[in-house]
Amino acid sequence: MVYLIIRIFKLKISIRSESLNEINFNWIVKISLGGKLSSNDFQNTFNMLREVLNEHEKKLHVHIDKKDTYYLNAGYDEKRKTDIFFGAVMIKKNYVSYHLMPVYCEPKLLKDISPEMKKRMQGKSCFNFKSIDEARVKELINLTKKGFEYYKKEKML
Repeated sequence: MVYLIIRIFKLKISIRSESLNEINFNWIVKISLGGKLSSNDFQNTFNMLREVLNEHEKKLHVHIDKKDTYYLNAGYDEKRKTDIFFGAVMIKKNYVSYHLMPVYCEPKLLKDISPEMKKRMQGKSCFNFKSIDEARVKELINLTKKGFEYYKKEKML
């Protein structure tokens, strides 16, 4: 079991070692067994989704980093005189929301998402989670990476 948890962190989920203290062990076991989080585990869901965005933090700008909100901006838009929003994770009353602006700018990025992920969409660039599983985390990792590459290509970083 320990190997599976380590394998999930290092190969599949890529959580940095200093953030492991924030992750609840019971949550790790549920994910590693293919289970889902309960609706009471919003903070754990937030921490997991925050790590998905955090992979790109070095090339982006942290706008807000609180216990319930993590917000990243890309470059600066001279035309509009404002920062360019990249993505955010927020704990709301009934769910944890994952916002990814590149999919709003380029809807073609969504063409390969699963029907399960489409069900999580609210609007054009927001995904809501009451629970999360490994497959959705993998999809968000891939989608966020594609979105980052799109912003890079469009010189929005």
